[in-house]
Amino acid sequence: MTDRRRRLLRALPILVTTHADDGAGTYTGVYTGLQVKSHESPKELVGKPLADVLNPEATEILLDSFRAALETGTRQYVEFPVQFADETFWRGSYAVPFPNGPGSEPEEVIAAGFDLTRHDERERALYDVFDALEAHSDRRDLERAFCERVVEGRRYEMAWIGTTDRSGAPTVRASVRADDYLADLRDAVGEFADADDPGVRALRSAEPVTVGSIEPGDRDWTTAATAHDLQAAVALPLVHEGVDHGVLAVYLTDAEYLVPWRETVLADYADAVGYALSAAMWQWALAADSAATLSVEITGEHPLVALCDATGRAALDVASVVPRPGGTVYYLRADGNRNALETAAERCDGIEPYGVRTEGNPAVVAESEMPEQRLVRLGTRVRSFRVTPRAATMGLTIPGSETARNVRRVLQEGYPNPTITVQWGNCDADADEPFTGDVGTVLTDRQYEMLEAAYRHGYFDRDRKCNLSELADELDLSRWTVSEHLRLAQRRLCSHLLD
Repeated sequence: MTDRRRRLLRALPILVTTHADDGAGTYTGVYTGLQVKSHESPKELVGKPLADVLNPEATEILLDSFRAALETGTRQYVEFPVQFADETFWRGSYAVPFPNGPGSEPEEVIAAGFDLTRHDERERALYDVFDALEAHSDRRDLERAFCERVVEGRRYEMAWIGTTDRSGAPTVRASVRADDYLADLRDAVGEFADADDPGVRALRSAEPVTVGSIEPGDRDWTTAATAHDLQAAVALPLVHEGVDHGVLAVYLTDAEYLVPWRETVLADYADAVGYALSAAMWQWALAADSAATLSVEITGEHPLVALCDATGRAALDVASVVPRPGGTVYYLRADGNRNALETAAERCDGIEPYGVRTEGNPAVVAESEMPEQRLVRLGTRVRSFRVTPRAATMGLTIPGSETARNVRRVLQEGYPNPTITVQWGNCDADADEPFTGDVGTVLTDRQYEMLEAAYRHGYFDRDRKCNLSELADELDLSRWTVSEHLRLAQRRLCSHLLD
């Protein structure tokens, strides 16, 4: 059973009970597990009259429905309040005589009770998400609206939404009633990133974090939490279809309010917020006239990840991605032992050395067309590309709405579950740099490969690092072939820029 289906079933709480036709509604059976009182299990209700379990108002309403069901032989529906701790919850209940049929004499009543309060809170939470999405388009305004709606009208004390910046450090993007607590938290722990606060922990782990009871001194963050009378906290990732939008952190001054079904409602709310942020994010990216910046994380399934692991390095930085017929060339930053890199590339499946022996940037070539090759052809600019033994992370700049749509499709088709985030607003490209289309949209793959190889190997340097023959030898091509492709590439670039 999927997590979504389990969550759906939990969102439909039903208590099915049977009651004797004795005028007191004595419980004779309990068949599902909706908790009635905190100190007893539902099965302990068997043998008890309704009056020992429910308040007088609820008891009277249910007994009237039982009598009507037994007298008429028809199903009855009623709604009634019940008390739990210091809260009033509304329940709905169907009452049906049993057995029920021609010639049968009913001996019991079957009651199916529904938690209307839980259903209403979930529906209101989801409505609040889409109401905020309709009212706001700016990301910060939208995130603040999500925090406001989870706090206002409910017994949650404060909330904030945070994400990680480009260096991986946690940062708060929007908050409601949480500013003083967050300031005290920073004072208590020094660096925000070092805090054990549930929201920060959820940002680090990308997993939900629940603290049902905050104990003073339990962790470093509890000093600030107890100073603000906080008793419980929940932090939930905001993710939709692999797009990570950060974390929603919610805090309470009444731990008893955080019953398990309210955690489920909060999880549904976070899912809806993730969906809404994705919708708003792509709406902005697809409507923007200016360039947009994407960050993409690919976990595991990439030949450079295997290469980084084989080299024993903590990370590899890619200088550029170059299409070539039937493959993709990756030029790496020139650092470390090149021989070790070449040896590692020879051991990895699907990748081999490419120009490692020269004085220019070391390079490897994937023996198949990678998604990055398609991105380059679309005019996407690869602004950063770092690989670790665990994942590959790219920073991409896309020129316009149609490219954004195509880039998303290429990434989702090329990699299983990539994590994609869009930087809303102006990207960090130079403001005076017109986006006239990247080199990959102007040149053929072979021309692009020759031009990049010549540049990376120092062919265009003032004190030329290699001549045409050496470059041709390095690429295992004839001198004439390299010369002709370079000439055509330079002519096409001049035509594109000057005509």
